[in-house]
Amino acid sequence: MSYYFRVSAGEVTSRFTTDLASVENTVQLTMLPAIKNFVMVIFGLVILFALEWKLALFSLIGLYFSYKAGERVEEPAFSADARAKDQQSEINAVLQETVHAQPVLKIFRLQNMVMERFKHQIVAFFRTTARATYLSYLTEQVPNQSIELFGLLTIGAGAFLTFYGYLSIGELVAFQFLLSELIGAVQEFTWSVPHLIRAAGGMNRIQQFLDEKPEVIDAEDALSLDRPSREIVFQDVTFGYNPARTNLNQVSFTIPVSRSVLLVGPSGCGKSTVLSLLMRFYDPKSGAVMMDGRDLRQVRQDSLRRHMSVVLQENFLFNTTIRENIRLGKQDATDEEVEAAAKAAQIHDIIMKLPDGYDMVVGERGGRLSGGQRQRLAIARALIADPPILLLDEATSALDPATADSINQVLEKVALGRTVISVTHRLEAAPRADSILVFQEGRLIESGRHEELLKMGGLYAQLWHKQSGFVLHDSGNRAEIEPGRLRHIPVLSGLDEESLKSVAELFVTERYPEGRLIVHEGDPGDRFYIIVRGRVRVTRKDAAGTEQQLAVLEDGDFFGEIALVRNVPRTATIQTLSDCIFLSLAGEHFLRLLLKNEDIREVIEETLTERLGSQATILEKTGTGNN
Repeated sequence: MSYYFRVSAGEVTSRFTTDLASVENTVQLTMLPAIKNFVMVIFGLVILFALEWKLALFSLIGLYFSYKAGERVEEPAFSADARAKDQQSEINAVLQETVHAQPVLKIFRLQNMVMERFKHQIVAFFRTTARATYLSYLTEQVPNQSIELFGLLTIGAGAFLTFYGYLSIGELVAFQFLLSELIGAVQEFTWSVPHLIRAAGGMNRIQQFLDEKPEVIDAEDALSLDRPSREIVFQDVTFGYNPARTNLNQVSFTIPVSRSVLLVGPSGCGKSTVLSLLMRFYDPKSGAVMMDGRDLRQVRQDSLRRHMSVVLQENFLFNTTIRENIRLGKQDATDEEVEAAAKAAQIHDIIMKLPDGYDMVVGERGGRLSGGQRQRLAIARALIADPPILLLDEATSALDPATADSINQVLEKVALGRTVISVTHRLEAAPRADSILVFQEGRLIESGRHEELLKMGGLYAQLWHKQSGFVLHDSGNRAEIEPGRLRHIPVLSGLDEESLKSVAELFVTERYPEGRLIVHEGDPGDRFYIIVRGRVRVTRKDAAGTEQQLAVLEDGDFFGEIALVRNVPRTATIQTLSDCIFLSLAGEHFLRLLLKNEDIREVIEETLTERLGSQATILEKTGTGNN
């Protein structure tokens, strides 16, 4: 898994296209003529030595110097060809990324920017390829011209020997004829050298790919794992995807079988890493992950994964039929078992209404199905094997509220009797979980049931209160915020219940798809946003003009509160990472409320004075009527 994490898809596919093609063409078109000409050179030299060893020795010296002259340019030619192949792999990766990113490119009008970047890549590729081609040409021409020169010198030496009677005219003619054939064979062989260099470069990259060793391998004495019957244990587990950063640090916990467990915490705290270690995509650097008392490093991977299925946030569907996509969870499943899994995932009725039913081809990455349909299909694929362990990694976070609620109901039904481990940042299902594990910066900091964690008043309680206080109507098309929830916003924290109710009524619902720009750095700040559902990325340009990510905000977070009372430029750019529902409040509407209510105005003025450290607040300016 670490290989695919660090290497792009375009880099991998280029090994099967560009590199393999260069090797294949050389084997088919160049290898046999090259072998034939090499054999001719050997036999030609033997016959030349039989005719006149002195001239043959001179010819052999000439061949040696011609070879050395060609060798001087072979190394730079090989390096240049390798760089050209690397650049072509990068271009392949960009092409693949661009094809999948078409909606984002069109929404943000990025076509010209992408074309300019691609043009620079093509120009750089042209220059590298031109240099590689020129050096390859030299690998052919330098030996050719050298051997031609030595051929002339050899014939001249033969004529000199004939003039003084050391060689007969017949011997000279025969030697010249054989030497011409030998030079022709050498020239044809050198014509093959550029192709051989390209093939060698391609073969080297293919060999690198073949030589990649999995980081996770079965031990020689690995045993088959029986169906889990007791518990899953993390014992002092420490792990990092790279040496510079630790994603889990001394994590220990126990999950009894047939329990439902939630892993919660801020983004990047190590929740999904726990699932990766459970599936044994990676092995811990220290500590152990155990199942029924057996270290997972001592069991066969296929036997481990036979007992678990996973539903991801974005599940990959293959461009084949619905039936075959479900059957991937159990390859020998009958049609009746496929339909039973679909019914358990509550998608059977939907499938039967589709044009070809179970035989409908879903399209690339399942593009012919909706997000909810793809997720239900993934659940059916996970259930068909009847796994005792079900892993859920943000399984509903990318869906709209109505679909997410429907999927959650399905998951609750299919979870009965199974061990369910869920990674989520949404806490609606937390009160029904048997246990909740709270992570922060790679450490397990809290654990227990919902009520216990709320009483502790720690990070979980903060996350719960942050996500509470919202009401969704009309399948998420309309949202409301409870007045008491506004008290968690610093600029509004000093208001009484009646004032908070007045402010809550001013909020409006806004929905945005993934990839939408909400605010841009430098724009006027005239609106305050609360994230009801979804995730957004906060970025800002540094001194060099490069976008730097500052944070990722999720459900319950807010931004732009100063815009309620001060029209100042935005200090960062906000872009959605998923479909989002916001509650927004325009600054002008809020200021009108302040002008009508002197008490609210005084409280806000005190709060702003404390927050901004200024004696002259924007509220004094609103008193001039400039609103």
